[in-house]
Amino acid sequence: MRIAVDMDSVLAETTEAMIVWMKEKHNEVFKKEDITDWDWVQHRYDLSTPETVRMFAEIWGDRWESVPPTESNIEKKVERLAELSELTVVSSASPDQANGKLKWLYKYGLKQVPLLIVPYGKTKEKLPYHIFIDDRDDTIEKVVEAGKIGFLYDQPWNQKCKVGMRVKSLSSVISFLEGKGV
Repeated sequence: MRIAVDMDSVLAETTEAMIVWMKEKHNEVFKKEDITDWDWVQHRYDLSTPETVRMFAEIWGDRWESVPPTESNIEKKVERLAELSELTVVSSASPDQANGKLKWLYKYGLKQVPLLIVPYGKTKEKLPYHIFIDDRDDTIEKVVEAGKIGFLYDQPWNQKCKVGMRVKSLSSVISFLEGKGV
């Protein structure tokens, strides 16, 4: 079995850096809990796609060290997932984000896990993985539609999604896989 785990908002709590960026650049303040759908910030603040890409490029280019993990003991949990199956971090990103994402993975002891960058606007469900762990509801819907296993990493913006298996931590995915004898 091959597992694809998303980086932003699954392994790395990118939203915290995004909140700081919006305050600095647009003098706008919001909380993670205010985000009600995937494109909420872009719509609410009328950010263009290039500006959104620029925001994430700055976060992963200049601020990657300030991005905390989503969970404590992230290294041990990712390590366990990698023991259970072939694991790859699959992240939608522009090329200028890749270096910061790699540095982040190294900082948190995840240098043994490969990173696959998928261009913005490209879907993941056609990639050769059996299991996907992602916070984006559209991705999980497409994964499940393709007959694959989708774990929806619980976030405020994906509460309307009714497909896949909703998980609040990577430990839940680990327990599921161990229970299946993977």
